Amino acid sequence: MRVYEDKLRPGLSYPIKTGAVEKALLEAGITLECYVHYHASLGDITAYFWALDRYRAFESVSISVSAVTSENVVSARVYVQENILPEIIAFFAGIIALPSNSTIRRENQDFRWSLPL
Repeated sequence: MRVYEDKLRPGLSYPIKTGAVEKALLEAGITLECYVHYHASLGDITAYFWALDRYRAFESVSISVSAVTSENVVSARVYVQENILPEIIAFFAGIIALPSNSTIRRENQDFRWSLPL
């Protein structure tokens, strides 16, 4: 897993920890290369499935995580852990379960969730 993290200004926090993402992927048996990008902007979480193409020799997944205000971080973490992270794992697992010649698996896919700020 590769992690990229923006430095946050005071009053912002990230709503999920890298360890929680790693654990969920491991428990689901998802072994593709994973990138987690933590962004200092507010807003959402986006999951990406990157298909094979002429620039990419292997499939991979990535998760882009925006910050939330520190006053909302506890409720946001609970929400992400209980709702969004399981949906992200299901999104990845559903694509990976498809045959390699599936139209869905042959194309890049993404799905976005809004965060409680």
